[in-house]
Amino acid sequence: MAGGPLSSAAPKEGPGSPAAPKDGQPDAGEDGAAGARPGDCLTDDSDRTPPTVSPQDLRWRALGLTKVPVSPSAGPVRTSGAVMWCFARTPLGAVLAAHVIPARMSGE
Repeated sequence: MAGGPLSSAAPKEGPGSPAAPKDGQPDAGEDGAAGARPGDCLTDDSDRTPPTVSPQDLRWRALGLTKVPVSPSAGPVRTSGAVMWCFARTPLGAVLAAHVIPARMSGE
């Protein structure tokens, strides 16, 4: 089954195919700044230590039949319709995103 979902063939490049950045770094985006975020997505990304306790501002938000952790300091800071976005670029922000994103993708 050549080219199937488990194929080890290299992806094809060509017109209409997105190309990976040549330097291996994140794409600069439309405004030219690598890793740039919209102006209304402001979080404190300075704490790089893995969380050992729940943050004091952690709350649980109901999404359909499930609940997801949210934090004003770590995210998601923004909600646009069904999309919850703008997580802190910290270990805690990653943990919260790891719970929220799959819940939203599953239709909750």
